[in-house]
Amino acid sequence: MARTGRLGARTMTVQVDTNEPVMRPQIVAEVSAQWSWAASAAKIPQIAEIVVTVPADIEHATVTVTVRDADIEFGSATVYEGPLEAGTSSVSCVHVQLSPRAMSQVVDRTSAVCEIVLRDTVGNIVLTRRDEDIHVQPRDLWFWLGDPHKAETVDRLAVRLGEIDAFLARDESGADDLLAEKDQIEFSLAMLTGQAMSLANSLLASFVRPNHPEVAAIARDAADEKGRATGEPSFSAFQIADVAKAEKAVDDSVAAVFAALRSRNIAYSEPPPNWDYATSGQRIRDHADVARSGLGTCMDTTVLMAAVFEHVGLYPVLVLVPGHIFVGYWRRDPDSGDGPRPQWYPDRPCIRNQVRIAELVQGGWLGAIESTMLATGSEASFADATRSAHQSLIQAIGEGTATLIDVFAARRAGVSPLPVVTERADGVTEIVEYRPGGERSITHVDQDSPERALRGRLVDNQPTRYRRWKGSLFSLNATNDLLNLKKNARVQPLMVPSESLGYLEDKLHEDVSFGLHSGYDIPDLWQARGIRNAVQMHDSPDTELRDELTEHLRQRRLYVQRIAIRGGTGTVLEGVDFRQRDPVDGVCGEDRP
Repeated sequence: MARTGRLGARTMTVQVDTNEPVMRPQIVAEVSAQWSWAASAAKIPQIAEIVVTVPADIEHATVTVTVRDADIEFGSATVYEGPLEAGTSSVSCVHVQLSPRAMSQVVDRTSAVCEIVLRDTVGNIVLTRRDEDIHVQPRDLWFWLGDPHKAETVDRLAVRLGEIDAFLARDESGADDLLAEKDQIEFSLAMLTGQAMSLANSLLASFVRPNHPEVAAIARDAADEKGRATGEPSFSAFQIADVAKAEKAVDDSVAAVFAALRSRNIAYSEPPPNWDYATSGQRIRDHADVARSGLGTCMDTTVLMAAVFEHVGLYPVLVLVPGHIFVGYWRRDPDSGDGPRPQWYPDRPCIRNQVRIAELVQGGWLGAIESTMLATGSEASFADATRSAHQSLIQAIGEGTATLIDVFAARRAGVSPLPVVTERADGVTEIVEYRPGGERSITHVDQDSPERALRGRLVDNQPTRYRRWKGSLFSLNATNDLLNLKKNARVQPLMVPSESLGYLEDKLHEDVSFGLHSGYDIPDLWQARGIRNAVQMHDSPDTELRDELTEHLRQRRLYVQRIAIRGGTGTVLEGVDFRQRDPVDGVCGEDRP
């Protein structure tokens, strides 16, 4: 029996197995361990599949996904809403858009929890949930492995391949079956690795940000350079009908951008530190950090130059060769509007066919320039930079290792520029989001914003249960008992004289531990004096009684009026979250009237 529910384009497929009775709701999910801002912006699913099992029909259910680190939410999505029949249901390819506000503060690898919740909306009841630990990659990381799901599958297959090789080296029995499995794994690895590389290469285009304010300033300088060199400061090469003149105008525009960037005194540098992803990614510096007399790798200068090309109406191509990258550009207009693409144009984000690349070079459609030659100290001319790039590309084609990343084709495929993140002198983070065909959106994250806390957080390797508790504890809404605390049977004030609160606060900050006792668990001497409990001493106008209570505090002994825990329920104390475990006969501590 099958049924489908729909939320927009989202469909949940249901298959009911009557032979397997379901005792309680369950969720099983295949969640990527690595979440990338670039992949999220390109709408690449981070969850391969969510499988939900329920014992009975639900009139109206929702399945939601939320990614958070304690009180900071990275993103959320409702992946299903509608009636849910008894049995097993599944939804595939779930994408969660990561928040630019949160991602703007992720400067190092950050741990988070992906929370998947099944809720009965009629009674607003959470039926079940599943939490998966994930890592959110730094905002400036280009992840070489592309789709994390494929990367994880590649890792599993590689481990299995190693096991097969080790077994075959020890014992040849059953070799036929193992050899057949080995062949299949090697084929799968080749396919997955190729797909992952193509995707990763395409996502590199997201780090080309033509909307960056610094790119606009460089484009202005380039227009001045072009005006001085040719007498025509405008960038309008593709409006020229004559092909030869149009190609020369494109080359003149590229030369002007090269000259404008050279005037910025950019120094060549090794990549930024990248310990967490040393073998799987590279961090890319912000365009402004590079352009303002900063440091830049071949990657940094290439994406910066490509961004200026795109800003002035040219069509950049990122050229990857072993251990290096430089920028290329289409010398003819590949954009024919809604009509068919020009015959010469590949119209693919990632081009790895060496014969096709050679044809583009030899036919004069593809130009290239060595971006590192604009660095300070280099005496190379524009002609030297184009000649060097051409030689590197021809050599890579001959070795079968050249790759082209067409930024224009990547944009058409859905790889948009990542938001621009700049740090202002007043400490405010400014986020500029690029919206094709619309006005740009500007968001500010000031120093008091909750998201700023992400900068000081390290990877949290605590169990998911602990991190979920921490998330609810740090929540800043009215559901947090520590912010909206009411006195009741489960909430009791600590018996600490007001003049001693500072001492207690200091010791808690020093991580000093205290013993917690019922207010009736007082010394016999106090009881002999007619004192019934610590509350009486706390509320007494007699300073000597209050001083004795303070002295016990200095002996690391804290009192509360009553501690009573039944059925495993925790008592919450004002200012302290206290959980007393292992109750004896359902009652911990004394329970007196």
